[in-house]
Amino acid sequence: MNDYSYDDARSVRPSLITPTLVVSLKTFIEQDRQRTIRDVVDGTGIAFGTVWNILHERLHIKRICARWVPRLLTDFDKERRFATSKQ
Repeated sequence: MNDYSYDDARSVRPSLITPTLVVSLKTFIEQDRQRTIRDVVDGTGIAFGTVWNILHERLHIKRICARWVPRLLTDFDKERRFATSKQ
């Protein structure tokens, strides 16, 4: 007999989130940033929890004023906002 069971060998569930799925979801969101998560689920056929996980944990974006925006600004965005605020 084995010292371990079948469940011990598969203690971690395989991830369904692939890089191609992340890229396709990012492309889908960039087409119209005013979509809700429910719209994305209906448009892509991906589960609600998976969409939420990709948007928040992988792409690091959140919903502000009914638009999906990056949580972290790039250096270019920071400079552009600084220049705009000076005007």
